[in-house]
Amino acid sequence: MRFPFAVKLALAISILAVSATGLSVFFVFQTTRSMVIRLMGDRLKDVGRTAQFMLEEDDRAAIKKMAKEVNARLVIDEALKKKIAEAAPGDQIDSPLPPEFIKKTMLSPEFIQLNQFLRRLRAGSKQNITYPGFLSQKFLSDERDTDKPQIRYSYLIIATPGYEDHNVATWLVDSDYEAGPDEKGVEIGLLYKVKQKSFHNAFLGKASAENDFYSDSWGTWHSAALPILDQDGSVIAVFGMDYDATSEANRVKVLMQICFAIVAASLVLSIIVALILARILAKPVRALREGAERVRARDFSTFVDVKSRDELGILAGTFNNMVTEIRDYAKEMETLNDAYYRFVPKEFLQHLERTSIVDVKLGDQVQREMAVLFSDIRSFTTLSEALTPKENFNLLNQYLSVVSPVIRQNQGFIDKYIGDAVMALFPESAVHAVNAGIAMQRALRDYNEMFRMNQDPIRIGVGIHSGLLMLGTVGEEKRMEGTVISDAVNLASRLEGLTKKFGSGILISNQVYERIDAANKFQCRYLGRVRVKGKKESVRVYEVMDGDSDAVAALKVRTMAEMEQGIELFTEGKFRDSLPCFEAVLKVNPADTAARAYFDRAERIVKKPIGTTLQVA
Repeated sequence: MRFPFAVKLALAISILAVSATGLSVFFVFQTTRSMVIRLMGDRLKDVGRTAQFMLEEDDRAAIKKMAKEVNARLVIDEALKKKIAEAAPGDQIDSPLPPEFIKKTMLSPEFIQLNQFLRRLRAGSKQNITYPGFLSQKFLSDERDTDKPQIRYSYLIIATPGYEDHNVATWLVDSDYEAGPDEKGVEIGLLYKVKQKSFHNAFLGKASAENDFYSDSWGTWHSAALPILDQDGSVIAVFGMDYDATSEANRVKVLMQICFAIVAASLVLSIIVALILARILAKPVRALREGAERVRARDFSTFVDVKSRDELGILAGTFNNMVTEIRDYAKEMETLNDAYYRFVPKEFLQHLERTSIVDVKLGDQVQREMAVLFSDIRSFTTLSEALTPKENFNLLNQYLSVVSPVIRQNQGFIDKYIGDAVMALFPESAVHAVNAGIAMQRALRDYNEMFRMNQDPIRIGVGIHSGLLMLGTVGEEKRMEGTVISDAVNLASRLEGLTKKFGSGILISNQVYERIDAANKFQCRYLGRVRVKGKKESVRVYEVMDGDSDAVAALKVRTMAEMEQGIELFTEGKFRDSLPCFEAVLKVNPADTAARAYFDRAERIVKKPIGTTLQVA
């Protein structure tokens, strides 16, 4: 989508203004929000510290007694460990303690004493002051909005044996342990998969509050946790509080809406001012743009009339002179371009970073990762013997006119024709090369059916490898050509040669297989390892069956498991064991040339006379 210069200028000014305003507003909002959360956290920690000092020695003794009794009866077996491991942070696991013990403990004086302490602490956060007598539990449905405590939940938790990292805590006492119509009761011994960082810090002896609000179905909350210490400074329990932060969160939300409104108003105002300014400045630029568009449409009679004497006027005069030169130069280049693009691929120049063939110099070279495709007509000599030289050229050009467009359609380009062989490069992806090989096989099959019904069909083999290669120019100053130098080229040519031995349409190397395997859209089978001349390590070879006819591909897929098992046994030197596998393949698909080649080779090795040496290629 094109944008006029006036719009771009207006956008630039608007973006600058809005960015400055937005960053400032964002800084104010974030600072205010962080300050609110920090102050709330500090307030909760102050309440918790006060509560910690309000605990008498008998309260601490009650905590230790209950913790000892709970830990003595808390049995965490393998099933419970698995359940804890599968729970998400913040999940609760029902208490594994015996129901009789839970009931008895929750009726004990120690439990009631600590529960009353938690309820008094919570009641102290109400707006209305009441007499601190015995406090019974009030459910959410029973409390009036004006009488709800700000600290909605308060509780004591202890460390769970076997979880020294404190990612699991055990509930000891909760201010709201009774079940109600809108709340689930919290039993002693309930296990909690710790989510809050403040809980971890509290178990380590640090008073801590969360760094942000969190929301659930009951509202928006802010939590803090503080350690309860023994005389020797050890943590005997953690005191937790959940503060009802709905009001504060709503105020922060209102502040955010105000900030958005300020940014929106700044945007509207800046756009109005910027458009007025841009409209004044953009008139000569618009004339130049329209002139450039006419030149791009090859209207070289274009003339831009700008009467201003500033830099834009000078630019317009330079533009008019440039158009005159382009008009003369374009006529010459059109003729030249049409000629040399038939001999030198555009992609070759692009990879050498040359805009024209006249810029190419001897020795220009670049290293690239590419896929290399080699294809060759099988038994071309036999086909050509029955033809005149002219008929040979006609046949070859007909064949190349079928396969060459397919290569370009799959993002490849032809590096060179070597007689009846084609060498093509695919810079972007090995998947493109494999798609091209498949399309070449299918296009050639259609060509044979349409034009060579009464003649021998043309069959080709395709080899594909991927790797680093050097793309450049060789020769001398008076005669040079583009070429590719790489082991990848040699291996692709070697794979194409192997298609005759294996009777395959397309063979690819392991490097290509690893790149296309993720695409998960090609049918491939493993055909073993081959050793390439000049290389110490053998190369894994795969056959791509998508280019075969549906019937042939179906038979190969059906016998793929037996074929691969036979090849593995053959590779391990278990030639006799491999024979039944290849026999099973040939029984289903007698035309499987690769299976026949392996079977014959294994049979020769098994039957060789004792004392003779059989060379295995």
